[in-house]
Amino acid sequence: MDKAANNLSRLLKAVRTVVSKTNAQTETLWDGISYYLSQKAYTLFYTIENTMRKLIANFMLITVGKQWVDETAPAEVQDAINKSKRKDYVNILHTVDFIHLADFLTKPYSKTPTRDLYARIRAAKTPEDIRALSSDLPMSNWQRYFAALLKCEDGFIQKRWAELYEYRCKVAHNAIFTRSDYDRTCTLTAELQPLLEEALRKLPQVTVPPGERETVVESAATTLSALVGDFISAWRLFEGRLLRKAEEFEPRVKPMSVPLALAALRRAKIVDETLINHIGAVSHFRNNLVHNTDMNISEDDIRSNITLILRIIEALQLFPKDSEPS
Repeated sequence: MDKAANNLSRLLKAVRTVVSKTNAQTETLWDGISYYLSQKAYTLFYTIENTMRKLIANFMLITVGKQWVDETAPAEVQDAINKSKRKDYVNILHTVDFIHLADFLTKPYSKTPTRDLYARIRAAKTPEDIRALSSDLPMSNWQRYFAALLKCEDGFIQKRWAELYEYRCKVAHNAIFTRSDYDRTCTLTAELQPLLEEALRKLPQVTVPPGERETVVESAATTLSALVGDFISAWRLFEGRLLRKAEEFEPRVKPMSVPLALAALRRAKIVDETLINHIGAVSHFRNNLVHNTDMNISEDDIRSNITLILRIIEALQLFPKDSEPS
C-alpha cells in the first residue's frame, strides 16, 4: 500500500506541475493520501498517548496510592468523572488534553515560593547555605524520580511531546497531513515510546519519600486546572512564610506544620482568634480541594480563598521587603 501511495503522490505532483504551467489552480475535493497517512499516524498517537497515561497512572499509584484521583482532581474534573459510567482511576487521565499529559512528569515545581527563594538566595553566605538551596529549586517529577534511572532530561520529553501534539492536531482536525508530517511523527514516537516503556519497567526502582508525597499530589492538581494551580501557589507562599514566622519564636519545633505554627504564633500573641479562624477556614478549604471528591467546589470559591490567603499574608506581615525580586 505504501508503494501505491508513493506512486499516487508522484502522479499528483506531476499533475499539479502541469496545471500550474497553464496559470490555473487545482482544487482538492478529497485528499486520499492525507487520509491514508492520517489513519496510519492515528495508531502511533493512540499508542504513545496511552503509554504516557499508563506511566502516569502507575507512578501516582506507587507514590500516592489507589486514591490518587481523589487527591488531585479539582471540582470540574471530578464532576465529569462522577457523571461517567466508568469511574476507575484511569478515567481522570482521559479528561486531560494530550499536550498537558506530559506536564505530570515534566512541569517544574517547588515547595518554596519564588519570593522566598529570592530571599534565601540573598541570605546565603556559605557553601552549605548554597547546597541547602538545591532542594528548593523548581524541579519536575521526572528530574526528581526518573532522570537518574534513565539518563534523560525532562526537556527531551517535553520538546518532543509538544511537537508531536502539533501533528496530532492536524489529524484530529482533518488538516492536510503530508508524508513529511507522517515521517516526523514516526521519528518522534520512535524516540519517546522506548523511553516511556523503560520508565514503566523501572517504576519499582522509583522512591518518593513520604514527606514529598503531598507535594507530588499538589503538583498533579496544578496540571489539571490553572485556577487550582493559582490556589496551590498562593497556599505554598502562605504556608512557607507562616512556618518560618513561627520558627522565629519556637526554632526547636521541627518539622513545623501549619497547626504547630499557629499554636506557636498564638503563644507569641502574634495572631488573634479571628485570624486563626480565617487560617483554619482556608486550610480546611485547601484539604477539601486537594483530597475531598465529595465537595462541589466552584471557581468562585477558589478565587475567594486565594483572596483570603493574600489578606492573611498581609495581616501577618509575611511579605518581608528583602524577599521581593529586583
